[in-house]
Amino acid sequence: MELANIVKKYEDGETIKEKEDTKLYTLNEIINMYPRLSTYLITKAINEDKLKVVWIGNRRHFYKKDVESFINSDKKKIETNWRIHTE
Repeated sequence: MELANIVKKYEDGETIKEKEDTKLYTLNEIINMYPRLSTYLITKAINEDKLKVVWIGNRRHFYKKDVESFINSDKKKIETNWRIHTE
């Protein structure tokens, strides 16, 4: 009976839904989402172990919650960044 419920949920798409916490974002997506961040700031944070990174091949990927916690912890440094991203 339990197996039937699992199959029904799978068919309904309930188990396939992607959670926002588990989605990985590339470096460019993070910079577009948070224009005050630059490649330099992100690389420096990775090297200082302030920002967690997931390497897939040669590309850096980040969880949104990790980036937001980094922004909140180093808010003064990020707000004084001279770079302004305009589109």
